[in-house]
Amino acid sequence: MAFIKAAALAQAESDNAENDMQRGGIKATRDKAICKLLKKKLKIKDWKGTISTLDANSDGKGVLGIQIFKNVIITTWNNDLSDSEDNTLLDPNSDFFKAVSKLSVGKFVTFSGSFRPGSDGECIKESSFTLSGKLREPEFIFQFSDLSF
Repeated sequence: MAFIKAAALAQAESDNAENDMQRGGIKATRDKAICKLLKKKLKIKDWKGTISTLDANSDGKGVLGIQIFKNVIITTWNNDLSDSEDNTLLDPNSDFFKAVSKLSVGKFVTFSGSFRPGSDGECIKESSFTLSGKLREPEFIFQFSDLSF
């Protein structure tokens, strides 16, 4: 999958970078590759991965993360403040929440939904606070619409 290839290449190049300026260039190249791949269509269908996070925030809303490659996670936000614009947290009253809550970390699943739009050259949001985190352990923000196993 081209998305995984772009993320994995950035991970490898980041490990060999000598400074953050080089890492900034690596991130820009990765982001450009992802934007080209998604072609402004942020919706994806039937991607596969393993549940890495199955949690709830302090209000009981569901937090879901799916690992699609080593240290590459597709995830909801984990708090209401960050999620205020994206609406990714799972509603505990929804059938989707109820179905997902019966699963467990490590479960292999197929999922669909939409990446959340980014800014500043990022066509999709990534939640890491540091440049190193954005490259080595990216967490791409996602609104799940379907999950099967």
